[in-house]
Amino acid sequence: MYNINDIESEYRRLDKIVNLDTSNINIKLSTKSVNRLGSCRSIRGVPVSITIADFVLQEKDLFYDVIRHEYAHAITKLRYPKEKHGHDSVWQKACKEVGCNPSRISEIESNIVKTIQENKKKYIVKCSNCGKEYTYYRKSNVVKALENGEAYGFYCGGCSCRSLKLIYT
Repeated sequence: MYNINDIESEYRRLDKIVNLDTSNINIKLSTKSVNRLGSCRSIRGVPVSITIADFVLQEKDLFYDVIRHEYAHAITKLRYPKEKHGHDSVWQKACKEVGCNPSRISEIESNIVKTIQENKKKYIVKCSNCGKEYTYYRKSNVVKALENGEAYGFYCGGCSCRSLKLIYT
């Protein structure tokens, strides 16, 4: 539904509102993201890139909230390069300025993330003793070890049992 050009267009519009220039910030899409909807990366207090999860582009309300959320991080860093603000009141004020939800994660976002997580999971590691399950989206060390029959160093976080089983989804 949306693309990087739409993000850039919205950022140019917001630049005029807040009287800042974010055109030097690289905008990227992530196809691997599962838990994170977006991120704003900075070096020495200067924002250098904004990454947006590709699935965010498919839903209008989520799209605008997430890209504005990351934009609020960027302008907070531009305004206060030597300070760290995270999701504090300074950042929340920036959110209100650009028209996004001033919270770390909204209800819409959490429901969509749950659906994405369910669709993207590839491996489940299950404890044979207590039945606790651990979901993996990529081939982690424990998944590789279980595939090779060498899971000696791994144990269940619930009961400390070393009897783990790999399930492919």
